[in-house]
Amino acid sequence: MMLTRIVCAGLICGLPVYFAACGGHKEKVIVYTENWPPSNYIYRDSALGFASEIVQKMLTIAHIDAKIKFEDWSKAYRIALRRPNTLIFSTAKTMERESLFIWIGPIWVEQAGIFARSSKKKIDLPGIAGIKNYRYCLIRDSYFHDFLLKQGIEPGKENFAVSLEEMVNRLMLGQTDLIIADRNGVNFTVRSQGYYLSDFEEVLNIPELASPFYISVNRHSKKDLVLSLKNAYAQLDSSGFNAEVIEKYLKEW
Repeated sequence: MMLTRIVCAGLICGLPVYFAACGGHKEKVIVYTENWPPSNYIYRDSALGFASEIVQKMLTIAHIDAKIKFEDWSKAYRIALRRPNTLIFSTAKTMERESLFIWIGPIWVEQAGIFARSSKKKIDLPGIAGIKNYRYCLIRDSYFHDFLLKQGIEPGKENFAVSLEEMVNRLMLGQTDLIIADRNGVNFTVRSQGYYLSDFEEVLNIPELASPFYISVNRHSKKDLVLSLKNAYAQLDSSGFNAEVIEKYLKEW
């Protein structure tokens, strides 16, 4: 029942998963994302989520033949850094990353925090440095990871997960004490995994991680390709399509 609701939310706009181009650019374009609901996630080989729908529609308008590929964020991010004509979404635009990509968007702004499993024994976390006293997990090469490094906190390999689903399940199974993620992502994943929101609580809000998320393009990509993408995105945004798709997903969940 829960997964049915997710699929229905993703198909309301009637968009197919992949779009074929009608002419247009001859360059091979590769589009990467990760499984991070509700902005982008995969179900039965279909790319769903509000960011996925926006990217797919943008590709159609720009007449670009490309399929969305789901990969672990760290792998996808590193490929996008080095391979021209490659897109990756949804990417937090930070000062450290700004010169690394060409940016299209923003799609939306997300709030982030540190979450724990609800229990009688509350976790007291007065600041970010306090996570060193607990087991925690996050995504490698994410902007959460970048933030910890800036704070002088170096996560070990045991602190990394490959998806938000893994993070939520590790928390519920008692394999970690804390997860670092965005609020909408946690709420969506908790419900889709069959848990209750009351099972989780935010123990620390991190205002510094209120970040805009973009579609990022390898900075060595063809100029005409980038221009087509930017024009297509601007058309969608000005038409109200982007806002409608985002509202649809967030209202559902």
